Amino acid sequence: MVKAVAGPENIKKKYEVIEHTADTGISVRGKTLEELFALAGCAMFDLMVDVRKVKPEEEAKLSLEAESLEELLVTWLNELLFRAEVSGMFFSRFEVVSVRDNKMKASIKGEPYDQKRHPIGQSIKAATYHELEVARREGQWLARVIFDI
Repeated sequence: MVKAVAGPENIKKKYEVIEHTADTGISVRGKTLEELFALAGCAMFDLMVDVRKVKPEEEAKLSLEAESLEELLVTWLNELLFRAEVSGMFFSRFEVVSVRDNKMKASIKGEPYDQKRHPIGQSIKAATYHELEVARREGQWLARVIFDI
C-alpha cells in the first residue's frame, strides 16, 4: 500500500531551491518520511525537466537500504538519477510504500525523453552528502540536499 505520492501537481510550491556556489540543492518538508522522500525525488526531477510534461506511462519498482536515513535519501536520489541515465527516461510520479529501519520501497513512473516535449532544465550529476540534512522538527520531516551539477 502506497503511503505517499508526489507528482507534478503543485510541486513547485512544495520545495525550495537552495542556491549554492557552483551547485544547487533543494529543501523539502513532509508530514511523514514517505512523503519527504517522494517530494525529494519529484523536486529533483522538477529541476531537471518540467515534470508536468512527463507522462507516467512506464513504472519501475525500487527497494533500497542504507546505513542511515541520510544515506538512504542520497541513495534514493542517486538511484533515480542512475535509472534516468541508463533508461533515457524522466520520471514524474513517485510513490513511496515505506521508509523504515533505513530501508525503503517505492515505485516511479515516467516516460522516455522526448526532445520536443521535454526541454532540459538543470543537469544534475549526483546527490551529495555536502550539507545533507534529514531531521524531524516541529512535527514535520525536513530534508536538505545539495546536488552536484
